[in-house]
Amino acid sequence: MGRISGSVLIGLGGILLWYTGGQSGETALVNLGIGSILLGLVVFPPMPGWGHVSRDALELAVEPGCTFLSNLVRDLELKGKAVVIPPYENLPEGGIFIPASEEFHVPLGGKLGEGTVLVTGTRQETGLLISPVPGRGGSLSTLTKT
Repeated sequence: MGRISGSVLIGLGGILLWYTGGQSGETALVNLGIGSILLGLVVFPPMPGWGHVSRDALELAVEPGCTFLSNLVRDLELKGKAVVIPPYENLPEGGIFIPASEEFHVPLGGKLGEGTVLVTGTRQETGLLISPVPGRGGSLSTLTKT
């Protein structure tokens, strides 16, 4: 959109106003043409805000996923704080582990893997594994598939 607007302003300013003002000797048209060219050069490159998601649109896109996850945590009675697990051998895309108790340790051994969702074991090892993390290559819809 910015490139089209900038091109129109440059074309309008350069061809019509500046040239016409120069031919007819009217300074006001020449000034208007030069101003239009400069404005077109400013508008032509994409603005920094273009291509970014607005805050309202982001909230609308993320809110269903947050609601789903908070309901899941509440229904499974998970009490611990979420822990981000960076990518490693068993989880190449990393993940988020939400433990069932406040005192826990993350079982990085053989219990965590790509296909694992619920991690069971002792109370300190039980929790929910979300992998891949929503927004990183996968989507939240992969969590709801059965």
